[in-house]
Amino acid sequence: MRKSLSTLKEKNPNSTFSDLKNFKIEASHAYIKFKPRTAEEEAVLKSDSTLFLFNYRLDCEYKEGFLENRKATNDTIPDYYTAISIDKIIPNVPFEIIDELYIPEQDSYFNDTTENEKYLINYQINNKTDLFNHLIFDAFVNTGNEDEVLEEGSTESQRWFFGKRWRPAGTIRIWDNCKVGEFVPLEGAKILMRQWFTIDSGITNSSGYFSTGHVRGHARYIIQWERYQYSIRTGNFGQAELRGPKLKKQNWNKDIQGGSDQFHGHIHRAAHHYYYKNIKSLRRPPENGTWKPQMKIGAFNEPNNEINGDYRCSVRFMGILPSIRIYNPDNTSCNTYATTIHELAHASHFNMKKTDFRDSEKIVKESWARGVEWELTRMTYPTYTAWFGRKKGGSTEPSSFYTGVVPDMIDGISSSSSYDQVSGYTIRQIEDALQGKRNWNIWRDNIKNLHNNATENNLDALFDYWN
Repeated sequence: MRKSLSTLKEKNPNSTFSDLKNFKIEASHAYIKFKPRTAEEEAVLKSDSTLFLFNYRLDCEYKEGFLENRKATNDTIPDYYTAISIDKIIPNVPFEIIDELYIPEQDSYFNDTTENEKYLINYQINNKTDLFNHLIFDAFVNTGNEDEVLEEGSTESQRWFFGKRWRPAGTIRIWDNCKVGEFVPLEGAKILMRQWFTIDSGITNSSGYFSTGHVRGHARYIIQWERYQYSIRTGNFGQAELRGPKLKKQNWNKDIQGGSDQFHGHIHRAAHHYYYKNIKSLRRPPENGTWKPQMKIGAFNEPNNEINGDYRCSVRFMGILPSIRIYNPDNTSCNTYATTIHELAHASHFNMKKTDFRDSEKIVKESWARGVEWELTRMTYPTYTAWFGRKKGGSTEPSSFYTGVVPDMIDGISSSSSYDQVSGYTIRQIEDALQGKRNWNIWRDNIKNLHNNATENNLDALFDYWN
């Protein structure tokens, strides 16, 4: 930028624009590499919602597919790169300033410049708008990137700058093979617009539509599978992203189908539901905040014949690995959704009181999570049916702990069998009775004590059946 300004001054020694002589380039932003080495330090970064963080450099262009196919080289937290305003307080995390930046679009001096659909580059500076456009264009020329801001119709002798800003926008959908095979809107996804160090974002609405701030020239669209409360990882390490195209004056309308992007997308849908949407008054899973780490969900793009997912309560506070792991990317979309809900239900249970969760009987923990899975997944997939196990004869098979006791207390379906004569409880009432209780029968008795229900005398038979 300083080189560009010097060029403009040399070419306009007699300019009538008085500001040109005294105008100076001062750093407006810093290009920073954060180097967190503990989960606590990463949590400090992730608790600042104004930071746009990338685990790759912003001053490079990468070959197609390189970033998506990277493998973690060790079991450490990645470095994060970002550009921040020079007057922003830098989080208390190890960092280095790679370079100082000047971004004219964010300099208040240029707030009153005029915009034209295209602008002729002739290196004559007569006013503030001339200075602004030539500064940007010449800087792109100096770095070999002029094609990014050249307007159509430019020739070697007459170059036109992309003078008018445009607002990146679009609609994102995802293939859902549980709804008779159709694309559905991807709600709540964070879409980043990046033009080198200038970054803005938008969140898709219920129709999958988003828009971001204005930009000139080309912009890279990115879906970062992350919200303030949670981050989806590519396995144990690495932020999951979908890198879209670099476009100019074009909306990005994307249909996601197949591969890891579809897998990440359905995990996101469930996490977004549990953290941000209606969950029938249930408690949320652990939330992000000061010294409270963001929920990390590892998407393992590999088969697992034993489990679809798991929750590891100690990892969130003691290590850098994801607390939740989701496997089997070839599962149906509703099963991936349900598995994510199930594991987040464990996290929410743990968050109620950590010692109660750790010391609870397995049948209590798994029956509760299976019930939440059934209740919340059916809000998106009304015909979803979970598989339920039963500890008949004192079975100790792993599957026998995943009982249907919670749906039976809610559903209002009275079976011809004597055991299922309970109905009318809400999922929040059952959760309230779970708080502080670790034993199967004590949980049952607390439901009776806390809530009046016409069918409560049948709870003993129901709990005995599933146990």
